[in-house]
Amino acid sequence: MSIFEKIKLWRGVGKLLNTKTGAQLYAGTAGFWNRAAGTAAPNLSGDIPWTPISKPLAESTVALISTAGFYRDGDEPFDMDAPDGDPSFREIPMAIDPKALKIAHAHFPNRYAESDPNVLLPLDHLLELADAGVFSLSSRLFSFGFGGTLTRAYLNEPDGTAHQVARKLKEDGVDLALLVPA
Repeated sequence: MSIFEKIKLWRGVGKLLNTKTGAQLYAGTAGFWNRAAGTAAPNLSGDIPWTPISKPLAESTVALISTAGFYRDGDEPFDMDAPDGDPSFREIPMAIDPKALKIAHAHFPNRYAESDPNVLLPLDHLLELADAGVFSLSSRLFSFGFGGTLTRAYLNEPDGTAHQVARKLKEDGVDLALLVPA
């Protein structure tokens, strides 16, 4: 299947999921898929928060956010010894050579992502899709490291790191963010 056939297939899936019915369908089957994959099912109750895409994907700017602890060689690594985790983030140019990235995260085997960063940071794939005109990419991506527990350092308004990244995404004109959890 060529990249263009894959794009067409995923655009169809995306159109379905970009509806409240699609979100409810996913939520209704998420427990099954999570159990099948051996992961905990999310606790979904009440209305599903949903914001449909407001413009065509081809006119949208996409950002990438990772929680795998990527940082640039030469930047300060994430503090993996902090008792509550390190809530900071790193800004990384989207056009970076993946070989210039390091990982500071203690909760997964880093060797796979170190040998191929696309395992947890799909830069090559996003660049390929952007080159095909599927969407535009933000000029930078954001990486969080070891999170520990959700603390006020992430969520406090207006200075929590989640709010800082949200402001930067808005500054960049980002329409959609792809969150790749570790």
